[in-house]
Amino acid sequence: MLRALRAGEVSALELVDLLIGRIGRHEAKLNALVVRDFDRARDTARAADAERATGGDRPLLCLPMTVKDNLNVVGLRMTAGLPRGAPAHVPPAGFE
Repeated sequence: MLRALRAGEVSALELVDLLIGRIGRHEAKLNALVVRDFDRARDTARAADAERATGGDRPLLCLPMTVKDNLNVVGLRMTAGLPRGAPAHVPPAGFE
């Protein structure tokens, strides 16, 4: 994926949309994602594409990823593997 991003064969936004589509097709069976933050993923992809367009090239720039639910991410529930329905913590600070 990084090679295709760096070569300009695909944009970060196109890649995010592709992966969101895959999640839509397979998530019901896999049940792997606790929280979906697709709007922020798309916004971040647009920002990464803009940075790459101006010469930015950090090691993982534009590469989509998931974040385990035991890490603080601003505005997202942190369930740390608790059973469904258990209270979840929404951190006021953390990764953005």
